[in-house]
Amino acid sequence: MGNGREKFLESLSAAQRAIKLCMSEHLWLPALVLVYALIDAMAWIARDPAKEYVTQNDFVTWCNRYLLIPPMSDCSGEDLYAARCGILHSHIAESRLMREEKARPLSYQLPSGETLVPIHTASAMMGTIVQLESFIAALDLAAERFVETVDVDLALAKTVWERADKYYDKVIIRPPQS
Repeated sequence: MGNGREKFLESLSAAQRAIKLCMSEHLWLPALVLVYALIDAMAWIARDPAKEYVTQNDFVTWCNRYLLIPPMSDCSGEDLYAARCGILHSHIAESRLMREEKARPLSYQLPSGETLVPIHTASAMMGTIVQLESFIAALDLAAERFVETVDVDLALAKTVWERADKYYDKVIIRPPQS
């Protein structure tokens, strides 16, 4: 198994710390970018071993299996994927899935009580309001549930730890000596 488990847990912990750091500095959009990137990474590592690439379905499946339980049950995996597309690709709330009405728009209630909404929407068009702190706490619990599942599912563990072996390693590269 190499050191895939350690690399995975280190990467997960670093992502969670980075999200919390953004939150403590009131960097709401960067926090959301990291939240959706972490869910993407979890979907990538958990996808079917026969699949070469991660897909929308993998993202939705991971969300449905590990994340979308109270307090996150007010939105769907499709809503989260649509929000992910808008935020990761263009730093906006809108995405193709929302324009095609295949997903509801999400707004994010901040710890201050203010709500992060697209400036061009009227209050009636804010879609589902997600409390950002609750979303992050739910993601932490989902990651914990995922790790617990990996620890008891040998087939999933084999896939996850092998994929985690592909994570970056830290090395010292010395300049060539003349």
